[in-house]
Amino acid sequence: MLLQVQKINLVMNDVEIHTIYVDGGFASNTVFIDMLELMMPDFTIIPSEMPLGTSLGAAMILSNKK
Repeated sequence: MLLQVQKINLVMNDVEIHTIYVDGGFASNTVFIDMLELMMPDFTIIPSEMPLGTSLGAAMILSNKK
């Protein structure tokens, strides 16, 4: 879990972010979500209700390319 928090902080750089969306298999892992909320109390953590949302979004973008 510490590695995930370190990587989130690394990619945020100096960008002001208040919400983290969790997608994929971890979105339904309540232990992961609870731990992430405990380790990142300044953020709103929102698990996706659609576990393959990122894949769907990528497919939609690719289908619109000409």
